[in-house]
Amino acid sequence: MNHLDLLSDTTYRQKAIGYLNQLLCHVERFPVKKSQIYGLRQIARQQPGILKVFAQHQGERALRKQSKASKLQTLKNLQAEIDFWILVFDLCGDEDEEVGYSKFNVVAPARDRCADAQTRFDRAANRNDPDEEVLKDLQAEIDFWTIVIQRRDTATPNWSVRIEADAHLPEELREKSGMSRRKKRSLKEHRKVHLERWDDEHIPLFFQRFCTHALYCLGMSDNSQGE
Repeated sequence: MNHLDLLSDTTYRQKAIGYLNQLLCHVERFPVKKSQIYGLRQIARQQPGILKVFAQHQGERALRKQSKASKLQTLKNLQAEIDFWILVFDLCGDEDEEVGYSKFNVVAPARDRCADAQTRFDRAANRNDPDEEVLKDLQAEIDFWTIVIQRRDTATPNWSVRIEADAHLPEELREKSGMSRRKKRSLKEHRKVHLERWDDEHIPLFFQRFCTHALYCLGMSDNSQGE
């Protein structure tokens, strides 16, 4: 078994299943459609260099939909989709780049929506004859946005394809103390080429595993809903 096959069958399989299962613990239904998973797999296989751009586009589109939604269940479903694409974005990984919850600007609009829901709750609670059902619904919305805000600190994975690349970086590409600026610049250029090649080989491998498990989970979700 060669190095790529070994990584695919061990680390990549374990990480794909683990992170996707962790995401699914927080959602009520599978976050994306089958066609979106197929699209993700195709982009990862054919154009791995633009996978993060694809994930960001999909996530930002769901964010725009969420900004216009008001029903709590719709907000939850769209947040699950947003979190899915943030996970894809973060699992690619990159040096010196903001992680998903910062890159996608999820927290600022969530704070605004939470504050708005709190204002509406206070206004409804101060009426002479407050409607308990309205208060219950508004409190549920406040709780939802609070969770979204809090997840900023827990949603980012501590592993990515790029982190795996760093762990396998050849010794000759590692910076050493006492290097001249010229040598460091040259090393940085060679390191960049190496990491781009790594992405071209390993992003398709990892997301093949990721999409296989996603399709399995989607099928299980469809079966459970049909029972």
